[in-house]
Amino acid sequence: MVQVNSHNLPRTIVDMADQALYYAKDHGLNQTCNYTDLVARSELNVTETNVDSIELF
Repeated sequence: MVQVNSHNLPRTIVDMADQALYYAKDHGLNQTCNYTDLVARSELNVTETNVDSIELF
């Protein structure tokens, strides 16, 4: 899960959701993870997002 606000670019939102999704998939079944909570607990490495391109497939 990702909190959407007017300061985030769509690419950034998709990237954060993707990171939370893969964290949840790698750490168990039938769960959701909140990106902000994972970052606060230092369970995700925060990296800058390249906003120049997006890969959809």
